Amino acid sequence: MKPEQSVYNKLHKFSAKEEPMKVELSIIDDLINEYKQTAARAVPAKRQITQAADELKFVANQLSKISEKLVDVKKQADELGANDASSKASSVSEAAKSLASSWSKAAEQAESAAKRI
Repeated sequence: MKPEQSVYNKLHKFSAKEEPMKVELSIIDDLINEYKQTAARAVPAKRQITQAADELKFVANQLSKISEKLVDVKKQADELGANDASSKASSVSEAAKSLASSWSKAAEQAESAAKRI
């Protein structure tokens, strides 16, 4: 028998008698647990985003109502000849209308983001 063959036979006999080595990779389990914990944090975050979107919708709706009321107040002030009050009502009405539009768009974007989570 060739010397190489003898070495291979001995190695085979030796390795056949050995039990398979167990490699413990607890780091995988640790990272899986960390992944689950981190991913679970998205659920409350999504809820917060949805609540914020609802609050922004409410604010936008209220601002729209205020703007409409101020338009009526402006008309009444015009009828009475109260130019200063009319000017203030018009200015605040436009600001409320602009903010209502901005907050409404922000609410839609937040709601869309929450749906993607």
